Amino acid sequence: MSKYPHQPPQKEHHVPILLDEILNELDIQENDTILDGTIGLGGHSQAMHQQLGKTGHLVGYDQDPNAIAFCQSRFSSYPNVTLINDNVSHVHPSTSKHTPKKFSKILLDLGYSSYQLDHQNIGLSFLQDGPLDMRLNRNTEQNSASDILQSYSEQDLSDLFFNFGELYQNKRLVNAIINERQKTPITQTNQLISLIKKSYFFHQNRRKMLKVFAQVFQALRIATNDELGHLERFLAQLSDITEEKAVVVIISFHSLEDRMIKQFGKRKEGPFKARYKKVITPTQNEIEQNSRATSAKLRILDKK
Repeated sequence: MSKYPHQPPQKEHHVPILLDEILNELDIQENDTILDGTIGLGGHSQAMHQQLGKTGHLVGYDQDPNAIAFCQSRFSSYPNVTLINDNVSHVHPSTSKHTPKKFSKILLDLGYSSYQLDHQNIGLSFLQDGPLDMRLNRNTEQNSASDILQSYSEQDLSDLFFNFGELYQNKRLVNAIINERQKTPITQTNQLISLIKKSYFFHQNRRKMLKVFAQVFQALRIATNDELGHLERFLAQLSDITEEKAVVVIISFHSLEDRMIKQFGKRKEGPFKARYKKVITPTQNEIEQNSRATSAKLRILDKK
């Protein structure tokens, strides 16, 4: 039996977002050394690898062991693909002995796969009931989302929803969480959904209700997996792990991540410069085919 309650997907459930745009901007050459910092189920990597020659190399990182297990099968016949079960913020040559010292092309997709969002045993989404865990790798000491709701102080919970969910009116929700946890542990996604519904007057406005659900779950996902911290550490070492004239493409899905990437590309003292002032977004046709692409934003960074 796997030590992870959820099993690796048996087939790809995730449609690679902005794939054509990414391939066009990266302009992969046969001898490139590519880093896919969040390989997921390997959709982007499969397309990038097809443009590599035998002298090229692709390295895929993912902290989700089930994603790596899936990709080990998917890329088993390719000797120039290396897979590592870790967060890409640990890719620095001083801490990783498994990867090349420098990369010429980098992709970082900061979204979750459809498999992760839809799987009941992960609890990342409010669309299904399941354990309120949210950890991408349960073989760690980090707190689950349930642990956070059980242990954070009133001020810490308020700050979490304010800073990570941009949910500025959160006092009633925080009080509801504190009152509920004194009676029973908050361990299921439906428990949290019920508390949210009791804390806000949605007036049968489904769009408003779903927005608040998304903000609360986003805040907990960010806190549970230290998403912004990992992104900050990755960007800080980007210069050390890239060749001259390297190209970095990053897909983000909320304003907190996009703001960090945008500011990084505007720094005058750094070696990276944003290729375009505006973000690249999915076409209407792609959104119609894959609604989860709606909030995706793509930024390209060129090393000077």
